[in-house]
Parts: sequence; structure tokens; C-alpha cells
Amino acid sequence: MYKEQGKYSEAESFHRRALLLYERLAGSTDPVVALTLYWPAEACEQQGKYSEAETLYNRALAIREQVLGNNHPDVARTLAELAVLYRKQGKV
Repeated sequence: MYKEQGKYSEAESFHRRALLLYERLAGSTDPVVALTLYWPAEACEQQGKYSEAETLYNRALAIREQVLGNNHPDVARTLAELAVLYRKQGKV
């Protein structure tokens, strides 16, 4: 709800809390953690905190490549998210 209201900082805080819980429950390399990393990454991206967003997306990518393999659709999705982030920064 915070995200829809433009309260990205508040959304990021809750998303990071959820991420910590998932990491404790499922382990840091579980695919659900990779998915959960998207939430704070998107909130960071909306706030212009591109370096933090990139770090989170790269963590998700590393988990997905390790667990799912390089040719999985979720790996492709993460690469696409990184590409969008890089384009926003003028890196591509």
C-alpha cells in the first residue's frame, strides 16, 4: 500500500523486514528469497537509489543462477530488470 501512495521509503523498510524473515525461515539461497529481493529493489529504484537496487537485483540473480541454472526464465527476468535499471542510469 505504501508503494501505491508513493511512500517508497516506508515500503522499502517493510520489504527489508520481510526479506530478513524469509532469509531466516528459508535460508539465504532459497528461491523465495530471490523473489523477495525484488520488493526492496523496486522501492530503492523508485527513490533513485540505483546502486542499492542493483546490489539487490544482483543478489537475486546470483541465487537464481545457483539454484535454477543459467537458462531458467527467472534468471532471464532478473537480467531484464537489471537492464531496465541500467537504462535508467544511462549505462546502456
